[in-house]
Amino acid sequence: MNGLCRYFIVVIVSVAALVGSGFHLHAADLLVPSQYSTIQEAIQAAVAGDTVWIADGIYSGPGNRNMDFSGKAITVRSENGPLTCMIDIDQSNARGFIFNDGETTDSIVQGVTIRNGDFPFNNGGGITAISSSPTITECIFDSNSAMFGGGIHVEYSNAVITHCQFLNNIADVSSPSLGAEGGGADCYGSGTPLFFNCLFIDNYAKSFGGGLSTDRADPSIINCTFTGNQCEIGAGVCGRSADPVITNCIIWGNPVEEVFLTPGSPVITFTCIQLTSPWPGDGNIILDPLFVTGPLGSAYLSAISTGHLADSACFDAGNLPASIICDGIPLTCLSELTTMIDHTLDSGIADMGYHYPTSPPILTPTPTGTGSPATATPTDTPTDTPTDTPTDTPTDSPTNTPPTGTPPTNTPTPTLTATPSPTQPLTATPTPTSTPTLHPTLTPTSTSSPTPTPTWQTPTPTPTVPPTSTSSPTPTPTWQTPTPTPTVPPTSTSSPTPIPTQTPTIPDLGVTINLSQTLFHPGDTFNLSIQVTNPGPDEYLFQPLALVLDAYGILLWYPDWTEFFAYDRINIRPGIWEIPVLSFTWPSVEGSANGIVIYAALLTQNLGAILGHMDSESFGWAP
Repeated sequence: MNGLCRYFIVVIVSVAALVGSGFHLHAADLLVPSQYSTIQEAIQAAVAGDTVWIADGIYSGPGNRNMDFSGKAITVRSENGPLTCMIDIDQSNARGFIFNDGETTDSIVQGVTIRNGDFPFNNGGGITAISSSPTITECIFDSNSAMFGGGIHVEYSNAVITHCQFLNNIADVSSPSLGAEGGGADCYGSGTPLFFNCLFIDNYAKSFGGGLSTDRADPSIINCTFTGNQCEIGAGVCGRSADPVITNCIIWGNPVEEVFLTPGSPVITFTCIQLTSPWPGDGNIILDPLFVTGPLGSAYLSAISTGHLADSACFDAGNLPASIICDGIPLTCLSELTTMIDHTLDSGIADMGYHYPTSPPILTPTPTGTGSPATATPTDTPTDTPTDTPTDTPTDSPTNTPPTGTPPTNTPTPTLTATPSPTQPLTATPTPTSTPTLHPTLTPTSTSSPTPTPTWQTPTPTPTVPPTSTSSPTPTPTWQTPTPTPTVPPTSTSSPTPIPTQTPTIPDLGVTINLSQTLFHPGDTFNLSIQVTNPGPDEYLFQPLALVLDAYGILLWYPDWTEFFAYDRINIRPGIWEIPVLSFTWPSVEGSANGIVIYAALLTQNLGAILGHMDSESFGWAP
């Protein structure tokens, strides 16, 4: 028996011991304001894996600003999305959230509006993340201000920012001798943050990057729209000593200068930029995107089918099918979203630019606990609704926009939620409350408990300024634009062995898990292998293969079976191939269990997406 098999058995025995001891593996739901009067109070009470649920309302005052995760891998999210859940800072020297204790992408803020933060002579009016890499998804940053990063500032960070809107944020400073950068977002220092499907409208910076500024950071900017942003240099996107990757974006209607990227080696492809000639790179265009106003904002695309005079040149102009460009929590593909005012879903090749949800999601959560919103929530039913103006802001907000050459005054707009339910303690024969589905964020698709599983994000180089946390965050892949065309790196050290098959038609590209049985008893043979199919004609050399064991939220990654993200590389020529993974005799373990899940998937070379189809298999054991 090899060392990995021994280690795998040790893992199984350890998990069994936890089950037998009644160890509480299920996460908890903490409710604001019915159980905790402020968001910070709930954060302080939470432990890793817990979810803080925020009821509809407007939250302000102590405990609802300058909120610190303190390194915890928890989720803080609204019940019904950012249009009905707002954090109103409304105080100088205050922001929404702080991440500076080495948080990883397992620290999540989801579905809230953060507005009126103000941090002069400092970073991040809405959120700041320093030597930390949180996940921020489906949030609206409205009318926040700071010297660097009016909406958000990420520094030495691999933060993941998806499906967010940045509206009317300001990067300014009163001193005439000082500059200010990143009206909507600011990235600084070594790191590769991701901005996926984000909208930047009417942000202002005194110096660099009205929409987004990056200084010595290399962000990936995928399917984002920048319009109406202002500053002195690089009104849309500004990069200095940076190598950003910009794909499927629209950068149009930003006065002064759309893009300024020097020095550096940016990679811009399949992007619409308002220039006199296309930016060098595949698929770039300089045709007017023809923005129109629709149900949720002003960055929809014109279409003859919706009564407009012409079709936007940005339709079907992206680099890959909309169905495989995905990210967010839960995983959302562009094919589930729209760029058209009639809610027609994006199909075929992806459209360029930001994609709206088809309608504002409003669910009726059933979290644990009872009670109604406390005094921390001035309104039980907010009346905020989106407007038709380019600011996409709720109507109760000021509507100021940045005047030419001067910063605007402060002011707050889509999307997500889930249905929490009571958590249950793990018994001696556990059955998980949800079965997560592997995808670019490895998020569970539960119909009962919203218990999160750790997200799968891109492993990126460790920042040069180390996190202050004493713990070692687990790196995970950031899901960026997929690149299914295989590259040809060095020859793999793993050579799969072809299996004879009588089936003349080879299935689609992907993987299938072969497990000898689903319930194991002492003495049974545990055989695990992966079948890889490639119908051709392409060969995929040195392709990443990811395999993970999910033991009630404890994620163990092949080939070392540790909690640190890892993968193997294989060569995939046309045909059907079998890759042996593990084979051993099942040991005597304490108690019984079921619902242990194995996931397998091929990844693109940049670890940005799943290549082909994935598979999962569950198993358990008994005496």
